[in-house]
Amino acid sequence: ARRRSLVVSVPFSARGCGGAFEPITFSDQHAGDRPGVVYDYGVVATFDDTRMAPKTDSVGGDVARMVLVVNGTCEGRAPHIRCEGPMKVVEFTTPWRGVVGAIVQSETNDPVADATISVCRLRKGAEISKDPTYCPLVEGTTDVFGEFEHVVEVTDISWNADQQHFRITPFKQTTFADGTVTTHVFEPPFVDTSVRHQMADVVEFVDET
Repeated sequence: ARRRSLVVSVPFSARGCGGAFEPITFSDQHAGDRPGVVYDYGVVATFDDTRMAPKTDSVGGDVARMVLVVNGTCEGRAPHIRCEGPMKVVEFTTPWRGVVGAIVQSETNDPVADATISVCRLRKGAEISKDPTYCPLVEGTTDVFGEFEHVVEVTDISWNADQQHFRITPFKQTTFADGTVTTHVFEPPFVDTSVRHQMADVVEFVDET
């Protein structure tokens, strides 16, 4: 069974029959640290039953508070809390998030611009292979500084491991005035790397052309 817990209680009352309220911003750090996990968030209005009746505000509306509950129901939050109306539930899958990057330079340490960087996710099996669902996961080109960086954010329950593995491959072709095309040679030709959830990694390549 899914664990039930109160995430946040909006500390401001709704006014005018719920026609106005003061929202808050919050972060569910517990959920954010667990990629690939599915959570059910429910929002429901509540009244405090320690009073004889709901308090009435200056505009004549009942004062209610909103609570956000994860993976459960409103009942049992606290003995004095009475839920009012059905709970609105939204399913949320925590995305895996990390940063992958590459730096490409010539043998003389000059930046190499316009090199295509391809990032593929790797999966384990009898041997390490590219995951066809996420290959390429992302493609981009190096800038004038020879750098490429991309924030990877994937919402998929199969991405439930804190550490994900990637293969980063550079590619570049140059067309000269006479029409000849040269495919650049990089060292190494690719790099396999791992990135932890909410972390980053940058790999380096040398253009030997």
